Amino acid sequence: MHLYLDTTHGIVLGLIDEKLNWLEYASIDNAKSSAILHSEIHKILNKYEIEPTGLKSLIYCAGPGSYTGMRVSEGLAQIFEMAKIPLYPFYHFEVPYIFNNDSGIWIDHAFKGEIFIYEWNKLENSTSRVASDELNLSQYKNIYSYNNQILDSDVESTSEMIKKNPSILLKKLLTESSLNRELYYYRDLSEEFRRG
Repeated sequence: MHLYLDTTHGIVLGLIDEKLNWLEYASIDNAKSSAILHSEIHKILNKYEIEPTGLKSLIYCAGPGSYTGMRVSEGLAQIFEMAKIPLYPFYHFEVPYIFNNDSGIWIDHAFKGEIFIYEWNKLENSTSRVASDELNLSQYKNIYSYNNQILDSDVESTSEMIKKNPSILLKKLLTESSLNRELYYYRDLSEEFRRG
């Protein structure tokens, strides 16, 4: 069994079986992740009579997202790492590429009135941030976001892509260690915590 964790925006918690299908999938948006995460993991593992040390891996989102939320999952990942459970972190903006979309744009709220933009094609990728009121998507094709709250259109959500077909993401993560990622913040930490 593989434990899935995404605390970049609220909590998404799941348990994935050996065939890489969901046994459990829960999205919790009404509480601070640090207050309930351990009890929610405990409930899922107890339901399937699994000891934490019996997990094959922890698959978790390393960003981008809320600073505090990402630190919660990273802290838990460090505990799993000490228990010698393999870790497979990924970035939400890489999900469309992993799902074989060769080019596009991924957008999300970067807080502080900004939108984070990740753009990629077969040759290169780039990141930027723009003020929310300056976002102009008319020039882009293949637009994705974390959960579609950024637009009133049919933008494909990376969280829904994972929910509908976790095996695509997991097969890639479990076979290509080059995807292992450090935490990715919307902005450099010195900028994030700058006074005034």
